[in-house]
Amino acid sequence: MELILSIVNVKTCEPIEGLLVDIWHCNAQGRYSGWSEVDPDKEALSGEIGSIPRTDEDSYLRGCGFTNVLGNCSFRSVFPGFYAGRSIHVHVAVRKLDEHNNDRHVAYVGQLYVPESISSHISELPGYAGRKITRLTNEQDEIYSEMHGFGTLMDMEWIYRGTAQERLLGTVVIGVDPDALSAHITPEDFYKDTV
Repeated sequence: MELILSIVNVKTCEPIEGLLVDIWHCNAQGRYSGWSEVDPDKEALSGEIGSIPRTDEDSYLRGCGFTNVLGNCSFRSVFPGFYAGRSIHVHVAVRKLDEHNNDRHVAYVGQLYVPESISSHISELPGYAGRKITRLTNEQDEIYSEMHGFGTLMDMEWIYRGTAQERLLGTVVIGVDPDALSAHITPEDFYKDTV
């Protein structure tokens, strides 16, 4: 899967260069790096999410990059799986460096969702199929329904379909206020031992 995120100023619709974009998602079987021992087939209580201690020091399927002059940041990864109680999604945070290139502040936090037609197809492929639990659709996912603009459905299409290089391309435009601070997450949250 290839992702291209285009970050624009929500007030001017102009692209923003130099923002740090973080993404993270689970593997095909619903496991996150750092929490590989957490059973993805058992739904965590909502009070437990974010407080489950790390089980390992792995760091797969996590990445970050800076937006270019066009406001774009791209990633190549695997298509994510799912875990109990959630539909297929990719986490994203957009951060701005201060004038000293440190002490980052968070301008946006959200989740990117996959069109149901793509999720249904991928969920039947080897490596994704055969789970003990049923995958939720986006409409069944409470977080997707409650995000009110923070849960974004990606445009997604096949590129190089039927070849050895077959992959999906997911694109999305995210509008941010580069001077605003997120009320959902702080810079310190990126350094905590949580999912």
